[in-house]
Amino acid sequence: MKFQFLMATTLAIFMFASTSQARPFPKIYKMGPPPGPRDQALCPVTGEKILIMKDTASVSFKHGQKLYFSSPDAASKYVSSPRDYWLSPHEKPLPGMDGKRGLPDLRNSTVSCPNTGMNLTVGMGTPRLIHRYGQNVYFCCFGCVTQFWTDPSSMISN
Repeated sequence: MKFQFLMATTLAIFMFASTSQARPFPKIYKMGPPPGPRDQALCPVTGEKILIMKDTASVSFKHGQKLYFSSPDAASKYVSSPRDYWLSPHEKPLPGMDGKRGLPDLRNSTVSCPNTGMNLTVGMGTPRLIHRYGQNVYFCCFGCVTQFWTDPSSMISN
């Protein structure tokens, strides 16, 4: 009896869904973690909080990406020795979502690889080099990450 009821119910649902009057079921998308701030960062040199504005000290990479700093002096220190400010294997990323998505949160932004210039949309799986205090530089592939490890000054434009 239960089997017959289930079959009849399934058939009725199928027939209803097949008619022109039926509306498709809404698609449910997993949105992921909520967006984080795009106008805030922590200086990779000092760890100070930064509000990103037009006049914020920064270091530009070829093809447009930037890292932001608390002062021009901190930016100069980074340029003279970038490896000193990359997240080391013994340091932990920022706690919570900022450590996973980066700060500023550039997910769904289009940036260009500092090595090849290829445009890419930043997502959770985008190859990147994580700096102390959460800023990232994004690349099109791990070969470009390796090139940056090998010769970071070749990709810094200022």
